[in-house]
Amino acid sequence: MGDHAGIHIADINFLLIMSEEKPKVYGEVMPDSTVSWGHPDELLLCEAAKGADLKQISRHIGNAVNVNFLDGFGRTPLHYACQTGSFEAVKLLVANGAAVNVMDANRTTPLHLAARANHKVIVKFLLLRNADFNVECISGCKPVDFAPYGTETWRVSQTLLVWPA
Repeated sequence: MGDHAGIHIADINFLLIMSEEKPKVYGEVMPDSTVSWGHPDELLLCEAAKGADLKQISRHIGNAVNVNFLDGFGRTPLHYACQTGSFEAVKLLVANGAAVNVMDANRTTPLHLAARANHKVIVKFLLLRNADFNVECISGCKPVDFAPYGTETWRVSQTLLVWPA
C-alpha cells in the first residue's frame, strides 16, 4: 500500500504543477534575455552606455546606430546610461533622439532606473524632457517608488505628485 500511495501523491503533485496558471504577459511578447536583437554595433552602443564611454557612444551614433535599439532585456542604451549615472551619456543619447519613455521587458523606464540609483541630476533632466513620472512598471511601481526615501530625488518626485505639471 505504501508504494502505491507514493506514486499517487507524485502523480497528484505533477498534475497540480502542470495545471497551475502560467504568468500573464501584458501587451506584446516580452523580449527573451538570451536573444540579442539587432546589429552588433547596437549592442556595442549599449555597452558603451553602460561604461559611460562618450567617445564610443559618439562613434556609434556617428555610424547611424539606432539609439532606441532594444537589447535582449528590452533595454535601450538610455536605460543603461541612466542606471550607471552618466549624465553626459544621457545628454548625448537624448540629444541624438533617444526616447525617454521607452519601457523594458519589465515596463521599467530610464526614469525608474535613475530614481532607483538616486541620480538626481538625471531624474531632473529626464523630467524636463517630458519623462512620464506616472508610468508603472510590471510590479505596479512608479519612479517615485524606486527613489530612496528622503533623498532629493524622492523629494523632487513627491513635489511632482502634489503639483503635477
